[in-house]
Amino acid sequence: MAPHTATADDASWDSGTLNHRESWFHTFETEGVWAYHSDIHPSMTGTITLESDSNGTEKFSWGEIKTLFE
Repeated sequence: MAPHTATADDASWDSGTLNHRESWFHTFETEGVWAYHSDIHPSMTGTITLESDSNGTEKFSWGEIKTLFE
């Protein structure tokens, strides 16, 4: 398995290099949408969305994750 990163497009967070079976986490403090990519494989991209409903319940979702190699 090849190493990857999870890197925010705006550089606000970065996992560093993750090898097979390694993990990393990031706590999002505010609502928003964050685009990210792998620095090692730039064609691997995705989005993360964090929002609250009218009751204040947080909802988290992954957008489309592209894993095509160029």
